[in-house]
This record gives sequence, structure tokens and C-alpha cells, in this order.
Amino acid sequence: MLNTIQRVNDGLGRACIGISTLIVGFAVFAYIAAAAERYFWGFGLSILNDLPPLLMPWAVFLCMGVLFRLDRHIAVDVLPILLPPRGRNWMHLVLAAITLGMSVVFLLGGAEALTFFQRFNQMTETEPHFPLWWVFLSFPVGFALLGWFAFERLLLSLRDILTGTGGTA
Repeated sequence: MLNTIQRVNDGLGRACIGISTLIVGFAVFAYIAAAAERYFWGFGLSILNDLPPLLMPWAVFLCMGVLFRLDRHIAVDVLPILLPPRGRNWMHLVLAAITLGMSVVFLLGGAEALTFFQRFNQMTETEPHFPLWWVFLSFPVGFALLGWFAFERLLLSLRDILTGTGGTA
């Protein structure tokens, strides 16, 4: 079962990084295109200026879980150096459990915020218009992914503790 979860998460992680890369690439292209438009024609399309900031939460929240899974998040690596392998396994287990618990809390908060913004039914000011709550959908989606990846880390840490093997990071 763990191998299946890891294979699914490998694909899910690649998809998240790919989507985030496309969003950042589009943002760079849009800003360059907007600057060129203003330089050559004296005006720019509002969507080229307004859409990249609206898409950035998707890039950030999609990568959150992937970075946790790959152990590429911001961290202070004092304890992992000082602890023996078994202690590192326990540390990873505790961190995965805390991350899983907090991601559930933020997922529930994000879902509540999403329903709040859905009730307003606000549209963006850009052309074409789209519902503003689409931006806020990234919050619960990102924390659901973080929780799923933390669950995987929790299972890997449990396996390492039970088998006495090296760390999962």
C-alpha cells in the first residue's frame, strides 16, 4: 500500500510543480508583454497586469505539500544533525503528525473562507470576468495536498521506526 501511495504522490508532486511552473512562467510572460504593450502602444491589457497576482496563490499553495514531501521547505537543521537515526525517525514522525493536524485545521478554515467568498459571488475586474472565489479555492486545495503528503511522511516514519531503518528525509 505504501508503494502505491508513493507512486501516486510522485505523479501528484510532478503535476503540482508543473502547474506552478506554468503559472510563474505565465506571470513572467504577462508582465513582459504588458510592459511591451505600454511601451509600443501606450496602453496595456488589464488582464496581463491583474491575472498573475490572482494566480500566485495557486502556485504557492500547490507547492507547499510537495516541498514538505521533498524536505525542501525552510528549516533549521540543528536537531537532525545532533540526533541518532532512530531519534531522527521519531522527530520526522512528530513533525509529520503536527503538519497533518495543522493542515486539517487550515483546510477546514480554508473551506469556511471559501464558502464565505462564494456567497458574495464577486467577479474579478479583469476581462474576461471569473468568480473571485476561484482564487480562494487554492487555500483548501493546497492544505489538503499538504495533509496528504504529511500522511505519507507519517507512514514512512512509522515504517522506519518499526523496521529500524534510516531516516525518511
